[in-house]
Amino acid sequence: MSDYPASFDETELTMFPSKFVPGGGWGTHAPVSALLQPYDHDVHYVAYTEETATRLRKDLPHGPLSFGVMVYDHDAHGATKATDADFDALVTAGRALAHPPNWISKSKNGAHALYLVSEITDSGVYEATRQKLGETVAPIAGGTPYTLDTTTVDWTRMLRSP
Repeated sequence: MSDYPASFDETELTMFPSKFVPGGGWGTHAPVSALLQPYDHDVHYVAYTEETATRLRKDLPHGPLSFGVMVYDHDAHGATKATDADFDALVTAGRALAHPPNWISKSKNGAHALYLVSEITDSGVYEATRQKLGETVAPIAGGTPYTLDTTTVDWTRMLRSP
C-alpha cells in the first residue's frame, strides 16, 4: 500500500532529464507519483502540463496549460544545514497548517512542499493562487534552518526531483 494519495497517480506534471533543457526542449508528462521514484541521474520537473511536454518560457508560444500541483521551495542554505530532525520538524509543522501540503520531500539544499490543486488553466490565475496559498505555507519553516523561497514563483519554475 502506498503512503501517498491515489491522485498522485492521476495528476500530471512535466519532467525533464536535466536542468539544462532549454526553452522549447522536450520532456515527458508523468504522474506526480513519478517524483517518488529513485533516479540515477538529475531529473527536474515543472508544475504545468502542455500538449507537447515542452520546456516553456513565458515568451514562447504554447498550447493550453494545465496546472494540478503547486510546489513551494524551502531553502536551507548557509552555515546551518538542515538535519533530519529539522526536516521532521518541518513535516510536523506542515501537518499542523490549516491547509497542509499533500507531500513534503527533501531537496538538495532544503525541502519542497507539494500541494495537489484543482486544475487551473490560466498561468496568471495559477501565479495569483500560488502567491495566496504561499502566505499560509511560510510559517512551517519557523524554528528550523528552512526559509520559504519567495523569489522564484513564476509558473515556468523548474524544480529538482527528490
